[in-house]
Amino acid sequence: MGYVRFAVRWNDKDSGRGQGLFQAAWSCREAGQMTLDQEKFHDDLRTWFSKNLAAPDRFDKNRNRRGPGQGLSWFKDSAQGHISKMREFAELLRSIDVVVDELTTERPGKILFEDEFQIVAKPFQDSGI
Repeated sequence: MGYVRFAVRWNDKDSGRGQGLFQAAWSCREAGQMTLDQEKFHDDLRTWFSKNLAAPDRFDKNRNRRGPGQGLSWFKDSAQGHISKMREFAELLRSIDVVVDELTTERPGKILFEDEFQIVAKPFQDSGI
């Protein structure tokens, strides 16, 4: 099975890796970088995800710990509907000049959380992720 992750090129303070699109888009929206139409599109995408994707309940082996080394969220490559919606998020960010990378791997790391569509995995040290 393969996994897909979308990230911008600035580091997330919790994971120390490229920040995911949900946080990045929210930061851009709050900073006033989006037009009203882009804000509505952002909000519609967030609503879709809130109805169609569970929020992971853990990002580290210690449930209450947050900080560098925390797990990263990945979509299972079988979650094509979710990946398609994330590509819409990516295009929204690209439209305001944010660089977005679509990463793929078969070795996301040690899995800390899993459901039908996604995983949270702490990257292996040799993964380069």
